[in-house]
Amino acid sequence: MNRTSFFLLIFAMLAFSFLVTGFQCGSTEMTSAKLAIQQNNYPRAEQLLLAEVKKNPNNSEAWYLLGECQYKTAKFEDMLTSFDNSLKNDKTFAEKIAFHKQNAWIIVIKSGITASANIQKAPKDSVEIYSNKALKDYQLAIKIAPDSVIAYQNMAVVYALTRQDDKQIDALEMVRKLAKNDTTLMDATNELANIYIRRGDKALAAKDQATATQNYTLALKEIMALRESNPDNNDILKTMLDIYTKMERQDE
Repeated sequence: MNRTSFFLLIFAMLAFSFLVTGFQCGSTEMTSAKLAIQQNNYPRAEQLLLAEVKKNPNNSEAWYLLGECQYKTAKFEDMLTSFDNSLKNDKTFAEKIAFHKQNAWIIVIKSGITASANIQKAPKDSVEIYSNKALKDYQLAIKIAPDSVIAYQNMAVVYALTRQDDKQIDALEMVRKLAKNDTTLMDATNELANIYIRRGDKALAAKDQATATQNYTLALKEIMALRESNPDNNDILKTMLDIYTKMERQDE
């Protein structure tokens, strides 16, 4: 055997050794799952990966691939669980996970917006269906990105359309808590003031002075916060004077 043939033989043996070792390191489930993913057969890949993580719960790659399959089939809540388990083991796939989560967030927000748009034009017997769909989407968006201001803003709109004041207030309070700019903060504060004014007006019309005063007082608190940021805004000042008049405190 000449020198060249000898080195070629050694190279072939090493290559075969690496190939065999590679197959030995990967389980049958992992190998088959990756093949199924290449074939875009995500339900089959998911089944195989579920079997893999049951046997090897510390396999961060299996958890990541499982989450990817669930992303592809729009099982976003399951996706979050799988991605969390991958990250618990190590951060190898952190960047890819962040990418998939961002895309999933966009998908559910768009779905929620579509459902929200249908609330106003839907027949009465369909309003609840669309509002529940929109709220479910926004709640999922918040699970994906807990600091999602847009999701809370859109939830507040749905609650406004369906006359759920208390839940709208809760959503707006979260908007204020998470607001990253003054405009968002002021818009939420203004909307809160409007809710309390509307409640006060309703109570006043029903001759319930105590409830009216309670809500007008809450409205004033919000209006005063707005005025601190906009001391020269005449509309804010006019709203304050209107509230004082309704409370019979115009001399203040």
